[in-house]
Amino acid sequence: MKLNRRRFLTSTGLASATLATGALPLATHAAAKAASQKPRIKLAIATYSYWHFRTERVPIETVIDKAAAIGVEGVDILHRQMDIPEKEPLTSAHRGSLHKLKRHAFRNGVPPVCLSIHQNFVNPDPAYLQQQIEHTHKCLEIAYELGVPCIRLNSGRWNTIKDFDDLMKARGIEPVLPGYTEDDGFKWCIESIEKCLPRAEQCGVVLALENHWGLSRTPEGLLRIVNAMQSPWLGALMDTGNFMEDPYDKLAQIAPKTVFVQAKTYYGGGEWYTLDLDYQRIAGLLADAGYFSETTDLKALIENRDTRTERVFLVGVELKSRTGSNLRDSLDELAELATSAGGKVIGEGTQKLEAPHPASYIGKGKANEFTDYCRQNDIDTVIFDDELSPAQSRNLEKVFNCKVLDRTALILDIFSQRARTREGKLQIELAQLQHLLPRLTRFWGHLSRQSGGIGMRGGEGESQLEADRRKVQERIDKISGDLDTVRRHRSIQRSARKRNHWPLASIVGYTNAGKSTLLNALTGSQVLAKDILFATLDPTTRRLRLPTNQNVLLTDTVGFIRKLPHGVVEAFKATLEEVVQADLLLHVVDISHPQAEEQVAAVNAVLAELGAGEKPTIMVFNKMDRLNGNGAWSRWQERYPHGVAASATTGAGIPALLAELGSQLRPAREFLELRVPHERAAVIARLHAVGQVIESSYRGAKARFKVRIPPQHHAEFAPFIAKDLQTG
Repeated sequence: MKLNRRRFLTSTGLASATLATGALPLATHAAAKAASQKPRIKLAIATYSYWHFRTERVPIETVIDKAAAIGVEGVDILHRQMDIPEKEPLTSAHRGSLHKLKRHAFRNGVPPVCLSIHQNFVNPDPAYLQQQIEHTHKCLEIAYELGVPCIRLNSGRWNTIKDFDDLMKARGIEPVLPGYTEDDGFKWCIESIEKCLPRAEQCGVVLALENHWGLSRTPEGLLRIVNAMQSPWLGALMDTGNFMEDPYDKLAQIAPKTVFVQAKTYYGGGEWYTLDLDYQRIAGLLADAGYFSETTDLKALIENRDTRTERVFLVGVELKSRTGSNLRDSLDELAELATSAGGKVIGEGTQKLEAPHPASYIGKGKANEFTDYCRQNDIDTVIFDDELSPAQSRNLEKVFNCKVLDRTALILDIFSQRARTREGKLQIELAQLQHLLPRLTRFWGHLSRQSGGIGMRGGEGESQLEADRRKVQERIDKISGDLDTVRRHRSIQRSARKRNHWPLASIVGYTNAGKSTLLNALTGSQVLAKDILFATLDPTTRRLRLPTNQNVLLTDTVGFIRKLPHGVVEAFKATLEEVVQADLLLHVVDISHPQAEEQVAAVNAVLAELGAGEKPTIMVFNKMDRLNGNGAWSRWQERYPHGVAASATTGAGIPALLAELGSQLRPAREFLELRVPHERAAVIARLHAVGQVIESSYRGAKARFKVRIPPQHHAEFAPFIAKDLQTG
């Protein structure tokens, strides 16, 4: 039996492969994470499903609202449908509107999954091609601002048929430009896309080349372009309706390279042509190519078609000590956290209170009001923006009759999804179990006590609750012991580093401030850097060689967040010891963020809790490329005169940061004048290897050097010291 597009998408949840994995349900306790989860492919809808170019433009915000109403899980945004002029550079006002659009999408539970753009790389004019490359770079920046993982790319066409209606009559086939060949067109296209790939990698956005009119209208043409580069940042976008003859064999050819699928509908007939597509067959060939995932086949997806993303309702309280703007910012962040954990935000509610209600956090009337909304909108999970006591959690679950989480449980759920190393997983499990232990009552309150007897623990009888509490506590003790071993190993590693006398600098900052991107920019490493909350949990240390010829060990640490649970800080002490032991901190601030002040305060609060609040610190004001001269930097510079403005993405300000690092660490070096005989070439080479040569002269019987050297090398060069320049 054939499936139409709607049934096919419902049964498979088809949209972006880049979003296929990681959509795990929210967990209430550690045991829930043990259940095996099959990855899901999410369903999105294109904004140009509501606008076909020839009518009045439909705002993207309107499409997002409609997408949320029909229950899809993402939107594919058409660039030409946006309010940003195509030929203007991005301004701070444009970036602000993009952030507003992103918040609107996330708050409605339909994040952007693709940005569909137009460009033409088939043209002999180098200046024209450069314009197209710059246009694609700009679109990559737009995708970065929106958090979009994928861009639809066109190869372009010869444009020897000017009218698109005439092109459709010719079935998309047009003659080559006079004086040129098809090979010329492929050369221009491949060279142009190659120039876009570095920016795609910087932005973390995949270019998906569509099987569209032009060079990529055949599978052979599309694969010729994609295979010419063999880049992980370039794949194929499968438009199911763009192969008009023998579509299935052609779709099967491009399926192995496909990273995104756009499924066409022809309800009521197409504008230029109509295809009767067998979506069951298309789904099968995608499954055969491994599009869905390595572990999920089509049958499993169809059998689990009723599984859906948890529908989430957010609750925030505006206490007397807070302002309404602080609550709004915090709820926006909570919405992004919920989406990151795999939930879909359906709605939210707030209440003004003098103080939280001891039994239910919010008032009884508001609780009943929110309960009615949740019942009407089929809500699975209610998430509170503050930490709830065990009693409040139990009482609220009785009122809402569904799962109730607080901000702490949500953050722990995200951490458990992102932890990769054994150490990270142990720390998260410890925090989850410590959070779970006082809340076990609600899971076992319905069970009666066991009867007592010979050999039974617990006197008259041990309840199931007590047995589980004992098991959880035993596991906590076991993990705590394992983490003590981790701390000892880290201490040994630090001792080994100290033998090299290399200073340790730790990168700290609010989550998503760009810490990992900065580490990559400084050291040339390839640490995962994404525009998501808590992309990096496990610490990474890399060696950095400063222009002063000094080695520094640079460590990227877990990002902080406002209301970071104390239990998380405690559990992550093995990791955060890198911060405590550091000689210098690099505090990375997203200077473009509207709440940069609050984020700095949140980071400083955690540092104080760790006992690292008084550490020497360099303030690094990242993402300067997003400011466009709005005066924010001058205000920060007045407060932090030694702060450094930089962009880890573009590399701007990196030399100044390296110079400031060298300046801050300079007191650990001796400033000496050395005189070395010319025949002692090995000594001179060693001097250049371990020291910073400020001045040199090879005249006379001996070479003379003014140099800064680490104290541990003093004895090595003592025979050649002529003067201590620090003391005169």
